Amino acid sequence: MDRSQHRVTVDAIIRREDKIVLIRRGADPYKGTWALPGGHVDAGETPKEALKRELREETGLSVEIDRQLGEHAELIHDPRGPVIPITYYCSTDETELDAGTDAAAAVWREISAIPDELAFGHHHVLEKHLEGYPSN
Repeated sequence: MDRSQHRVTVDAIIRREDKIVLIRRGADPYKGTWALPGGHVDAGETPKEALKRELREETGLSVEIDRQLGEHAELIHDPRGPVIPITYYCSTDETELDAGTDAAAAVWREISAIPDELAFGHHHVLEKHLEGYPSN
């Protein structure tokens, strides 16, 4: 893959009451660091298809995509090269998490216990959007 070209990525804020889903990265970059679940859009996929696939792979969850928050290139840093990151609010009735692919762990984390720093700058995305999130 030509790393000089922008890649489209997708991330999700999945909230249930006062908790959101975070994954612990199992691979570089940011191995061992907490992040929002998500990943790259593959050839032939729409961003929403990619998000649903990534969430199944990293968390085991099937989700509904409630709405797109926007593109957050100014907030995200990926050391592998430039990205166009799209963030979505998602919901699910499922509670059991099953980490897979490049996620070493997947958890429901209390919002008050979210680390100050998340991989890729995801803490900036959360700061920008958590207050306006509709309660489930």
